[in-house]
This record gives sequence, C-alpha cells and structure tokens, in this order.
Amino acid sequence: CTLGYGGHSSALIAALPQNARLLCFDRDGVELAKTSKRLAPLASKIELEAVHANYARVGDELARRNVRASCLLADLGCSSMQIDDPERGFTFKRDGPLDMRMGLAEATAAEFLRRASIKEVAAALRDGADFSRRDSREIAVAILKEPIPTTTTLLADRVRAVSLEEDCSDDDSVKRAMQSLRIAVNNEFAALDELLASLPDILAPGGRAVFLTFHSGEDRRVKKSFKKGIASGIYA
Repeated sequence: CTLGYGGHSSALIAALPQNARLLCFDRDGVELAKTSKRLAPLASKIELEAVHANYARVGDELARRNVRASCLLADLGCSSMQIDDPERGFTFKRDGPLDMRMGLAEATAAEFLRRASIKEVAAALRDGADFSRRDSREIAVAILKEPIPTTTTLLADRVRAVSLEEDCSDDDSVKRAMQSLRIAVNNEFAALDELLASLPDILAPGGRAVFLTFHSGEDRRVKKSFKKGIASGIYA
C-alpha cells in the first residue's frame, strides 16, 4: 500500500519464498497498470496480484479473498510518477492544471477550492502541514480570492504572496500548502484512519505491519493507533 512505481514490490518479489502471494494496492489505475506490467516478468516464482483500490479497502479485499496478511507495508503519500507528470497537478515546478487526484473519482483540487470555505481550507492547511492558525487563515484567504487559481503556478504565486509569521522559505510554504491541498482532495487521512482501524483484522496472528510516514499528520495517526493497540494487547 501503495504499489506506486514498484520499488518496494520489486524488493519483496526478490525476497519472498516460492509460491508466496503479494497483493499490491493502488488507487491510481493508470500507474497501477504500468507498474504491474513491468513487475510481471520478475514474479515468476510468486503469485502477484495488482488491486485497483484505495488502501482503505485492504481489509474488505482480503476478506473477499478469505486471506489474512503475514505482513503489510504501507508507503504513504503520493508517488514519484504522479509528481513527475505536470498534467497531474502535484508539482509547482512546472505549470499544470490544479488537479492532484490520485484516482479519477474525486473532485480536482480546483473544484475543491471552488466549493470550500476559508475555514475549511485553513483547517486543511493546519492538519496537513502544521501551519499556525494565523498563517493557515492568511494563506486560505489568499488562495480563495477570485478568480480561484486553476493551475499549480497560479496557486504557488498566491501562497508566496502571503507574509507568514513562521520562518520558512517561499518554496517550503508552497510545498506544504500543496501537500495539504492534496491530502484534502484525496481524503488521505480518512483512508489512513480506516486502514489503521482494520489492521488487526488484516493481519494474521504474528503478522507484522510497517508504515512509512512523511509528515506529522500521518505520523501522529500511526503512532496513536500503534500505542493504543499495544496498550490493549492487540499488538506487541
């Protein structure tokens, strides 16, 4: 969770024993198809299955197959291929539409901003990148001035124009703002919470889970869930 470009899965394929089963989840059907095709020749000794689904659905998908996992690896956040393609709208380094969808079912980032309030955008900035209450509101006000930005560079210009009380570079503030918007657009925290809640049912007895987090919003949720599971005796 998630398959992405397949770096972790390639290493797992090489290390897994004969006839092991590897299920790779990704909500991005475009990249899932490319990566699973690339990995197929490497997986002759194991059973490899690429599953087009949000990792919030892992528990349901395993239950449907009547299996539990001996190990689960969750590599959170977006994939390098999504960032590399300016048409996906994940980067401000090159101009592109303000999209940011990991899958195609969600609303784009531009559509999210058109219907969001200053309060909602400010909350996303605090939760997704730890901006202060003051800075998050100032950025939200700047972003939501008409006309609402529809490209990544226009959004970046709005964020750069805000004078922050926090000491950080313009590029850093833009990266964090775009991270927050991406998380909100894709409901990433809700998906992570669902995966963590279903983890005891996903894992077989003695099973192990590894979560790779990239910012405090993800990290807090994982640590809180693990500490709760250890205190209750579910985890060791």
